[in-house]
Amino acid sequence: MSSTTDVIQLRQFAKLKGDADHPAWKTAMQFTLLSAGLWDVVNGDTPVPVKQEADLQTISPTWIEWNTRNNKAMAQIILNVSPEIQVVIQEKTTAKEMWDHISDLYIPHGFNLQYTLMVQFYNLRLETCSNINDYALRYKSLLIEIASAGLKVDEPIKVIFFLANLGSTYQQWVTAKRSAAQVKMPTLDELIAELIDEERLEGNNKMMAMAAKLNGRSKSKDNRNKGKKDGGKWCGHCERPTHTEENCFIKHPEKKKAYDDRRKEANKDGEKGGKDSDKKKSNESKSDSKADFSLTAIYAAAAITEDSWLADSGTSRHICKDRRLFESYTQLDEPIAITGISSQTEIIGEGSITLQFSLKDGDYKNITLNDVAYVPNAAINLFSVGIAAGKGVRLDTVTGELLRVTNNKVVGYAPRHNGLYTIRLKN
Repeated sequence: MSSTTDVIQLRQFAKLKGDADHPAWKTAMQFTLLSAGLWDVVNGDTPVPVKQEADLQTISPTWIEWNTRNNKAMAQIILNVSPEIQVVIQEKTTAKEMWDHISDLYIPHGFNLQYTLMVQFYNLRLETCSNINDYALRYKSLLIEIASAGLKVDEPIKVIFFLANLGSTYQQWVTAKRSAAQVKMPTLDELIAELIDEERLEGNNKMMAMAAKLNGRSKSKDNRNKGKKDGGKWCGHCERPTHTEENCFIKHPEKKKAYDDRRKEANKDGEKGGKDSDKKKSNESKSDSKADFSLTAIYAAAAITEDSWLADSGTSRHICKDRRLFESYTQLDEPIAITGISSQTEIIGEGSITLQFSLKDGDYKNITLNDVAYVPNAAINLFSVGIAAGKGVRLDTVTGELLRVTNNKVVGYAPRHNGLYTIRLKN
């Protein structure tokens, strides 16, 4: 009676009904049996002892003790499965036989394992993953499990399913890869590396666009104040200086057309010098505009200057635009072109830099960055969060703290300003 009572008191979880419930049921049952001191009987660590003593008449006390514990374990198992499963396992004579039979039913192996893995592989979609990295990791992990189960997936099949399951978000990129594959079939690893780089570039572009927008607002306010201060013209419609709202081409596009027509007429009259001058001014204006964007787009947000360092999770290297900061430096034989920072950006050298990270109470810590890329026309200095993570330092995006992974000790701060994390340096 006491045994039955003990078993009933241990039941605190849902009964096993099928393969969907088995993983959770298995864990709950295993810990229940462990807490009752019965798991060694179920997993076979305590084997079935000989029932009779040497005289063949006396039952072994060891067997009696084992049998009592085995019956308890069997009762615990059978009371926690559905009636349909009880019918299947009730003829078993030991708790281990019951456990092994249930495992054979619901733990995939052989063909069932191959079937389960291939269905998971077929149904894996980017939309069901948190990001590109998660999708790539789960995709490759499934391929490893499939290979371990004795199945071979040819490289073209790996590539085709990887591309097909990216979904509509990457439709243009997938179309480009399909066209390129007609000339040379890429490997899965090549596709993953290229896609992750594409994702990082997209992230950088979004950051630059956001900062450029902020920069436009800031410049608009500065220009408006400057126009008022100097008594100059100011347009309340487009919020730009040099003209009034009455003559604003954006508000009055017909005036822009009339202006262009007058210029064309003047050029037809032979004012070649004027035409060349206008062309030169136009090119200079475009050049100035491009330079203005490339040099100020990112650090336009409040509290960010040209000398700031942004903590960036997208860049794979530390990037510095100031040659004077390098303590050791090596010039590259040939520049390396990079994308995602500004147009025509090149790494022309590399070396080491020591930055003084500000701490609380006016203290600071010297942090040496190695293998820093020298990019003189970069938009701003970039501190690679990925490189730092490889060195055991992580960025807490909530507090802005730079922490050592091993002991959570603060080594610096990167407070957030308008969505950008700026390293706080000693003045």
